[in-house]
Amino acid sequence: MEMTANTIENFIKTIEELKAENEQLKQQNQWLMEQFRLLKHKQYGTSSEQSFVDQTNLFNEVEVTADLT
Repeated sequence: MEMTANTIENFIKTIEELKAENEQLKQQNQWLMEQFRLLKHKQYGTSSEQSFVDQTNLFNEVEVTADLT
């Protein structure tokens, strides 16, 4: 099969279009991955709530009360 200049130009044009689309998709993927990372950190990351030492003793209150009786 002999390729004409027109066919080769069409192939080159298609390749360039696919390269541009590929680059756009890479950028979109990078942005989405960053959004995912930020949302995951927001949901599972460190919280602004701080527990105090006395708060952990609240869970032992029943045991302490039971020991006194």
